[in-house]
Amino acid sequence: MLLTDNAAMTLTELKYIVAVAREKHFGRAADACHVSQPTLSVAIKKLEEELDVKLFERNASEVAVTPLGEEIRGRTDRGRRRRSPEGRSRAERRSA
Repeated sequence: MLLTDNAAMTLTELKYIVAVAREKHFGRAADACHVSQPTLSVAIKKLEEELDVKLFERNASEVAVTPLGEEIRGRTDRGRRRRSPEGRSRAERRSA
């Protein structure tokens, strides 16, 4: 979890952020996460307000990922690459 003074990011919220960053569209990201678009949008907006950050720039025709949003996506991508297809990390495979 990403922690601040009074707020925490859940794994579900992280999944939503990664999906929006990948899809660059809230509706398609919601479909990928198997939730409604309003559910996803409200969760991300609430998290942005709690953390006092902006993860996405929104306008009528597009969604742009902010530098912080890209950083979060990059960290999750790096974490995913460190894990094997079986779901074990390199360190777990070495010790087995």
